[in-house]
Amino acid sequence: PDIHSLLSTPLTVHKRTIGALNIDSDQVDAFTPEHERVLVIAGGQIAATIETLRLLEEARRRADELAEANAQLEAQDELRRELLFQVSHDLRSPLQIIHGYTEIMREEMLGPLTQDQKNVLGLILKRSRSIEQLAKDIISARPIDHDMLNMQMLNLNELCRQAFLDAQMLYQDAPVSFAYELHSEPLWVEADYHRLSRIFDNLIGNAVKFSPDGGTITLRTHLDEDESGQWAQVSISDQGIGIPAHKLPYIFERFYRGDRQFRQRFRGAGLGLYITQQIVQAHRGKIWVESQENVGSTFTFALPLVER
Repeated sequence: PDIHSLLSTPLTVHKRTIGALNIDSDQVDAFTPEHERVLVIAGGQIAATIETLRLLEEARRRADELAEANAQLEAQDELRRELLFQVSHDLRSPLQIIHGYTEIMREEMLGPLTQDQKNVLGLILKRSRSIEQLAKDIISARPIDHDMLNMQMLNLNELCRQAFLDAQMLYQDAPVSFAYELHSEPLWVEADYHRLSRIFDNLIGNAVKFSPDGGTITLRTHLDEDESGQWAQVSISDQGIGIPAHKLPYIFERFYRGDRQFRQRFRGAGLGLYITQQIVQAHRGKIWVESQENVGSTFTFALPLVER
């Protein structure tokens, strides 16, 4: 009964009304068009302020949720690392025993051996030392860098041929076949033999894991040249399930294993490609992948060529 004049404007944000701003008076005809203009301006500013405060509150809430999720991920990451360190530590003792017995047999302390048997024992010794080096890398909890490498002159063609023979023996029961195509000239690089062998193990192992029955895995060596110099390249191709385009940016990340359905179908720790990239980068090289779903994948790494 005391209100004889009323001026009201909606509080609007992005064409959505969130409230109203009202001014009333006990006088008749108390407001003018100038009052209306001022109230509309004030209403717009108040609406903007309310929306800003709402967005800030929402941003704070989401930041808290992200912080909590990040803390959980860090805890899981720490648990995984702790597990890996423990397993790696426990591997060292049996590996040393393997080394000891292999050396005893190789030196013919348990009886004479043929040359082929000695060659196989030499391969066992090399491979077990590569596994031991992997365990040391995980225990050290440090990224692999150039200073950690034991460098020597190596012919990538020979490493590729040896990796082919190793794969034939290791995966003789797998329903896949292997082939290799080598560059016509030797491709000399300065590299760490054990860690380079691990690259072949990881990439060939992945190719076997994701290949269909009857598929062919092909190892190739190439010579490439760009503005930065000459590169010795190795490509490992399969005819497997391929990698979806949206997953390609993440496959070299540590512990990345794809979605839940993929993890249930294929086992693994999600470290192979991460370690492979670390090794390649420590050699001042580069690595990349080309893939098409249901057609196959080709992983290629390149190391600086050394003229010999």
